[in-house]
Amino acid sequence: MNRERRFILWSLVALFAIIAILFVWNRWHQAATHFLSGTQPSLPIANGPAPTLPPMHVTDPARGSTAQDAVVIVEFGDFACPTCRQIEPELKQALAQSPYPVRLIWRDFPVLTSGDPTPTVTAIAGRCAQAQGKFWELHDAMFASGDLSWNALLQLAQAVQLNTTTFKQCLTYSTAILQTIGNDLQDARDHHIDSAPTFFIGHDVLTGFHTAGDFTVAISRAYHRP
Repeated sequence: MNRERRFILWSLVALFAIIAILFVWNRWHQAATHFLSGTQPSLPIANGPAPTLPPMHVTDPARGSTAQDAVVIVEFGDFACPTCRQIEPELKQALAQSPYPVRLIWRDFPVLTSGDPTPTVTAIAGRCAQAQGKFWELHDAMFASGDLSWNALLQLAQAVQLNTTTFKQCLTYSTAILQTIGNDLQDARDHHIDSAPTFFIGHDVLTGFHTAGDFTVAISRAYHRP
């Protein structure tokens, strides 16, 4: 029993250490660029390189059309980011009404601006759901929920029919998933992505809040561009 307790203790220590590292990186990166989630800088800064699309991974959550000519949308998002949550209905409307085949790919960009671990915990939750083949079910449930607390996440996991015991263990002992999220953050940094949400649609890069009409125009432009 003592060995099991020590294992749980050290696992929790490792988990919080990684969360702390992600938090420190985000705070440094936000301070360096003067960005807050979903906003433009409040002070003038020199224009840096434009964001570019990082290489995709086969493990990136994706849904929508698999047609060869489908328009691919890559979103760097955060389940807890206010602007990401405001923009989600606009994106869903544009996808539902698009006359063109569209495929949506998710990349994690948890933004920590006030010491709140919710962005990281919800990013972990999404990947834990992905491990059970239900990323998008929990994705939609988290964006629809007004409560992203630990207990609320467990209730959402149950609502989308996840194995809650496995899900809870994944949330607690998720070193590999934290590494995946860290890799997404590193990809973002290497490709000059410094705000959430950021969308890549063809040659267009959309940051901050956009309407369904904005997405529709970008999708059409990407579909018809050679």
